[in-house]
Amino acid sequence: MHISALSSPPVGTQRVRALLVTPGNDLLAIRRIRPGQAPYSVLPGGGVEPGEDLETALARELHEELAATAAIHSLLHILDRGDEQQYIYLTRVSTWSADASARSGLEFTDPARGEYHLHAVPLTAAAVAAINLKPDEFTEPSCATCAAAPTCSPFPICAPAPAAGPDGERGTRPVPTTCPAPT
Repeated sequence: MHISALSSPPVGTQRVRALLVTPGNDLLAIRRIRPGQAPYSVLPGGGVEPGEDLETALARELHEELAATAAIHSLLHILDRGDEQQYIYLTRVSTWSADASARSGLEFTDPARGEYHLHAVPLTAAAVAAINLKPDEFTEPSCATCAAAPTCSPFPICAPAPAAGPDGERGTRPVPTTCPAPT
């Protein structure tokens, strides 16, 4: 499902974010370290420029922030904060770079904005809870995605993984239908 037909509405601030899943089924997040604040993580993404559709904005932001290319699977969630909407997409990344020289944008050239570190996080409720993902509302869609992922083919984030049985046959392990509480 593509949401290309959605374009940025003319009022308020529009942002796009990617629940960016690697081929190894990890979540790529950006670890922010800012003076005077506890470290936290954010999903890659940013502002939608005037006249830009949401998917184009997401592709641009991923390229600027991570030198990444990704296939957009679906719109997962819209976080509506009155004068700001954040569109959160499920994506499968094919290429990316943690090299700071491959990134562009003010956030990477202005030292006053703090540090930005790319990190891969296992896509489990406990691991996502441990990275202090901001804004706090993002944790619920991320967790719900993990539980619903077996129906999100071809992006089986938490899909049954083949496992060798006692006789060597490949099987599957059970997939939770609800997110376990963080431990």
